[in-house]
Amino acid sequence: MDTTIEILTVDNWKILKDLWLPALESDSIAYGSSYEENVDLNEDAWRKKFEAGPKYIARVGGNPVGLIGVHYEKTKKTEHVAHVVGFYVDPFYRGQGVGRKILERVLADLQAHPKISKVELGVNVLQTNAVALYKSFGFVEEGVLHNATKIGNTYYDHAQMYLLFPEKL
Repeated sequence: MDTTIEILTVDNWKILKDLWLPALESDSIAYGSSYEENVDLNEDAWRKKFEAGPKYIARVGGNPVGLIGVHYEKTKKTEHVAHVVGFYVDPFYRGQGVGRKILERVLADLQAHPKISKVELGVNVLQTNAVALYKSFGFVEEGVLHNATKIGNTYYDHAQMYLLFPEKL
């Protein structure tokens, strides 16, 4: 399977939209925002999503099938921290190494970033495959945010995880 990873430019906001909306629909427990909050956003709102940091996509056979966003902290005291957000792989491509490949690229870029020495993420504890993937890259569970999200009348816990780049500490 020919998988390529690229960083989207803001002019490719529609690709972000076309990946993000299905992610929110199919895996609603995984994300802090909802399909309903995003479906009617205009072009300017989608472009604004690029301000927090880069958006990486995975392509298989030229088709976008995976997504990871990176958010950078902006204050002097926390500028060494980056957040991995919005990780999604099309269900058809799961278990085929696409998620591993895109996360590997993101982490390599963050490790090369001159300011970044820590990467953080949150993951729904029910997403055991995602937790296992993160742990395989060296992420450590730091704690659990209980009742972190709510969908309908159901609350979900989220594990907070981090990865340090020791050579940069």
